[in-house]
Amino acid sequence: MKIVEDLLRIDSIKAFQLSNILRQGSMLIIGIVLARYGYTTQEIGNYEYILFYLTTASFFWLNGIIQYYMTNFSKESDNNFEKHTTQLLILFSILSLLIISVLHWSKFILFVPGFFVFFGALCVLYIPSMFIDYVLLVRKMVSTQISLSLIFFLILMLGLIVIAENNLSVENIFKILIFISLIKWIFLIYITKSYQLEVDFFRSSKQLFWASLPLIGYFIVTGSAGIIDGWIIKYRFSEESMFAIYKYGARDLPVIGTLAIGLSGAMLPLVSESLFEGMQQIKTRSAKLMHMVYPILIIMVAFSNKIFPFVFNSEFKETALIFSIFSFVVGARFLYPHTILTSLGENRFLLINSIVELTINIVSSLILSYYFGLAGIAMGTVIAYLYEKIAASIYLFYLKGISLSDYTPVGIYAFYNTLLAVIFVISHLN
Repeated sequence: MKIVEDLLRIDSIKAFQLSNILRQGSMLIIGIVLARYGYTTQEIGNYEYILFYLTTASFFWLNGIIQYYMTNFSKESDNNFEKHTTQLLILFSILSLLIISVLHWSKFILFVPGFFVFFGALCVLYIPSMFIDYVLLVRKMVSTQISLSLIFFLILMLGLIVIAENNLSVENIFKILIFISLIKWIFLIYITKSYQLEVDFFRSSKQLFWASLPLIGYFIVTGSAGIIDGWIIKYRFSEESMFAIYKYGARDLPVIGTLAIGLSGAMLPLVSESLFEGMQQIKTRSAKLMHMVYPILIIMVAFSNKIFPFVFNSEFKETALIFSIFSFVVGARFLYPHTILTSLGENRFLLINSIVELTINIVSSLILSYYFGLAGIAMGTVIAYLYEKIAASIYLFYLKGISLSDYTPVGIYAFYNTLLAVIFVISHLN
């Protein structure tokens, strides 16, 4: 089949998406293994909270700086642009650790005893090391990106097998993640020559930060959905296990859904260089991904009531409904007006729009949680996601006359989402 042949023809964008799939997939597999090997929801919740705090401390500046890099790397005359970006990421990672340390010692945020050390190591190593995937994408180092992604994935999976088979503590997973992050961190510093500190290091870092600030502000708001959900759960439900039950359902389509997310970041350089060609590529590539993602998603929603208790355990039965509700976020993921607006430098609108989105998310999630529990929080998040993409699409048409059909295969998109809605109703509302 032509679709399969296109998917198997690896280029730099697909290599980048593969690295994202393996990273997200490994996190999903860890959750499944922990549940299937008898680890309690309390232990799994403690593990997830470390990752949650890590995301809270870094997602906004990490995504903002990287998005600025992806949009401007071909425009920058500075030959040290990659080096300065890496150094800034490391600097902010250390600053984040210092801030969280203060909050921890002031007892505003309390970690499970002994887990703060793992958080600190991951904060300093894991966060900036994620930039290596973007550097390899920009440099079109396809074989290197694929090889590294597969090697790190296999190391993590082998370590996970050893931990599970010997019934070792969850802490050992963090040790493996730290080891992998250290290797990636060293490789990143070497490939970008970030070990060369200049006299004007702080000046160049400040310039890059101020240039990235609008995008950082955008991600502070728009990326807060999952974090807001986490705090709402902590406020509404006292049991730590509720966070794990929600978290394992409130994900994009496991592994495959990551393709839709990765396409947005991967297409930024192309859209920035050529708007028309970039939109055509988004439309073509997203159509191919829809044919791959939606059939699997629809099957999973149809049988989610059987899949989740089987894959995890009976305690995760409620996760099936949360996953099915959250599957509608995929519909938002396949709309890319924000990618085009970012390339056009419309960061002010993106920031304002994201503030409205965050407000909708908080209000609707809180209200719906009183009527539908954890499922209500998922509903509020889906509503907010869809608003953000719809509003951005309308603004893009108003600003440039670029319609949704110029970068979206509307017919395919409408068909799959209608079918998904029908299957959801049949599976969960009968």
